[in-house]
Amino acid sequence: VASHLVNGCGHTLCGSCGYQWIVEKHRNTCPVCRAQCHALTPLIPNITADNFVHKHLRVRARLGDEDWQVGGWKLLEWQARKE
Repeated sequence: VASHLVNGCGHTLCGSCGYQWIVEKHRNTCPVCRAQCHALTPLIPNITADNFVHKHLRVRARLGDEDWQVGGWKLLEWQARKE
């Protein structure tokens, strides 16, 4: 579920959403603005967005949100989608 940039316009998407749009639905455009994607590398990892998400989830856990702490259902679901 890593964040990915659409190679062409720069919009950021959830990895599984981008994969579904481009690979499964056979679209070579951005789902946000419909700009053309590069055929060979339509999606590239957005490391900055991923780092932000990881830090946000760690803060949520530290602030006592049990759903995001080790063993919490949201964290487990998120980790399963990443695999």
